[in-house]
Amino acid sequence: MLVWEGSDMNTKKTNIETSIIIPNIYCWEDDMSGKLVAAFRWKGEVWGLSYDRVENVARRNMDWKYLKDSLKETLDILVHHGKKAFDSHGNIDAQKVMDEEAIRDKYDKIWQNRVIAFNKVVKFKMITKEEAFKLNLI
Repeated sequence: MLVWEGSDMNTKKTNIETSIIIPNIYCWEDDMSGKLVAAFRWKGEVWGLSYDRVENVARRNMDWKYLKDSLKETLDILVHHGKKAFDSHGNIDAQKVMDEEAIRDKYDKIWQNRVIAFNKVVKFKMITKEEAFKLNLI
């Protein structure tokens, strides 16, 4: 991020580095309940989604893809906009997301670079249910 310091007569450019920790999105199959589960922890809160496990392999792969895409989008919104993009019930408000992204696109000159960097950094990791307990995701 670039910040301008000083008065009009004596202005200098200062480069300030910012860093954001992007958590992994963990995925596992719960054999006891028959669910496909994906979750991540963001600022002390657990965000997740699950689907019923089906025997059809093609359908199961589509469900995994949808789980991953949905949680990646949620994590993207949390990283770039925080809870400003959520409604009073804690759900993502599409209109607020569009408003926030329009503001960022207009005023943040490196917005596209931030989105590209996020997409490169976010990782999915397959774990077991026991590992999910250890990570406090359940």
